[in-house]
Amino acid sequence: MSSHLSRYGLHLMRMALVACALAIGLAWTSAPARAEEVRLPITLDYPFIRAAFIRNAFTAPGERAVVANQDQGCTLIELWGLEVSPDRGRIKLRTRIKVKAGLTVFGKCLDPVKWEGFLEAWQQVGVDAAAMRFRVTTVESKLYSSDGQPATVGNLVLKLVKTKVHAYLDQLSINLQPPVKDLGVQLPLFFREDQRRKVEGWLASLKPEEVKVLPQAVKVVMSMQVELFPAPPPKPPSPFVPQEEEQPLSPQDLAAFTQYWEAWDSYLVAQIMALAGKDLAPGERDELLAAVLEARIGFVQAMAQPAWQIYPGRDLVREQFLMTWRRLAPILRKHLLPQPSASLFNYLAFITANDALEALDKLGPALGLEISRQGLMRLARLVNQAGFYPELDYNFDVDPKLRELLGFGPPLAVRGTRYDPRDLAPAAKPGPLSWLVATAWAADTASGDKAGSLAQVMEWVPPAKGGLDAYMVKLRAMLAEAARQALEQGNYDKQRREMFGKLIQATVWQESCWRQFTRVGGALVYLRSYNNTSVGIMQINERVWRGIYDLQSLRWDAVYNARAGCEIMENYLRRYALKNLKSDQKNNDDFLSQVLYAIYNGGPGQVEAFKKRHARGRLWLSDKLFWEKYKQVKQGKLNRAGACLEAGG
Repeated sequence: MSSHLSRYGLHLMRMALVACALAIGLAWTSAPARAEEVRLPITLDYPFIRAAFIRNAFTAPGERAVVANQDQGCTLIELWGLEVSPDRGRIKLRTRIKVKAGLTVFGKCLDPVKWEGFLEAWQQVGVDAAAMRFRVTTVESKLYSSDGQPATVGNLVLKLVKTKVHAYLDQLSINLQPPVKDLGVQLPLFFREDQRRKVEGWLASLKPEEVKVLPQAVKVVMSMQVELFPAPPPKPPSPFVPQEEEQPLSPQDLAAFTQYWEAWDSYLVAQIMALAGKDLAPGERDELLAAVLEARIGFVQAMAQPAWQIYPGRDLVREQFLMTWRRLAPILRKHLLPQPSASLFNYLAFITANDALEALDKLGPALGLEISRQGLMRLARLVNQAGFYPELDYNFDVDPKLRELLGFGPPLAVRGTRYDPRDLAPAAKPGPLSWLVATAWAADTASGDKAGSLAQVMEWVPPAKGGLDAYMVKLRAMLAEAARQALEQGNYDKQRREMFGKLIQATVWQESCWRQFTRVGGALVYLRSYNNTSVGIMQINERVWRGIYDLQSLRWDAVYNARAGCEIMENYLRRYALKNLKSDQKNNDDFLSQVLYAIYNGGPGQVEAFKKRHARGRLWLSDKLFWEKYKQVKQGKLNRAGACLEAGG
């Protein structure tokens, strides 16, 4: 009886939950839309203002402005060496100035007055809303002699400055129509197709609201009326499906998500490539590399999560888009905007669109903002120096320019033939794990040119029976040479070099058990990680290091893989660990080696993350396993280092 009542009560409870869910859904769908004013900034950095003024008004050779040239040069005013800066809520222009003022009689310039020095002019700023132009009005000026002291000049020079120079400077303006017009094209691409008409309506309300002269830039604040709907309520628990039974992602959805992220990663590279040829500081290259690595590592980590956490429950691309924009924007502004190039207003439109997307994102899910491949392609075009729409193709080719921009040297040399497994004779029928690995080959089929390369591969295949000691001696010598070559990039003392050599050995032990290759079902294959993303003796992640290292060499050349791993580790040492650790930490080899391994596994952000978990005594299992191996390497206790090879693990 009680059992029957319990089932009946459970049935009633389920029906009540369904009714509640329906009521919530009806209430949400009937909720009225609300209008929200969104403020979108057009940021005019002072180097950009200078570049725009030079492009429009300082057009004579040497970035000079000819303010007046009358009577065949008898009256002549020239400005050059323009500087732009903020000053007490106004912008200040400082230029060199040369004035020549005379009287022409019968074609001759009689007794001209000549003066040369500096001019400082203070200008109020505003926006002509009808013409959508940023304008300035000169309210004050001062003259200084060539030595920087206040100048004493005649009335004629003063009059020319007050009339001619002020009038000329008041004509300076910046056309805001290009970035505003571009927003009208760009922003709808970041919404679903069924929402784009609505977004176009929002953009019709876009108008300048105020102008702020800030220490970093002048901000023209635009306002726009946006129609929002309440965010949908949290999904109520289903009375029929247990909550722990999340629906797995279909292969089609997983492939679509991967392509979506790959387009974003290609866009990120396109942003960085816009800086090619710029004089980047070492710290800026470090920031670029960290941004790329953390985005890519974030994707790899997300793919290791349950499918429902990847997509569509969270928009990883949107998160990464905004995160990297905040990191890269200062570098892009600094290097793209100061020069009065033909691409100047394209760059302004690019930066304005990114700033607008960041501002809109703060409105949350009620807005429906999403990052699209089409939108990314158009953004990439604005900073593409070749002037065409990049397709955002995702490929693994080594890009020497990308290596240079990210602070690496020329590409590592590729040794001999780069194996494509399809070029080699296939092994026996694939086993159940064949989807994890590349097609292997029968060793006795190679001949001719391939024989040398096959020998290069077989050299680093651990012997099946006996000979492990000789293999380990040869392998450790190879790793020592790879470490030595990597350390040539920095000025390291003997102690640091010894620590680095031990670090590499412990890393190889931890990552691959001293192997570039293994056997699956009798077939020889290159070693892959459990999630099928990292390869070889140093377990280089193929996606994380896309464009930096040669994919086939990472897979089939143990020496190349080791050199790549050592180069990565040396960059982490020089560019992140030594720069971000305190003196006692970076001079403690034990602590430094643990930090470096943590960075090797998780990217530059692990410097601070490892410090925190080390201080709390909450090390990860990988931290602990590495530390045990490092201590054994440090103490020279390598008699059992190859035990995992003997065990086949």
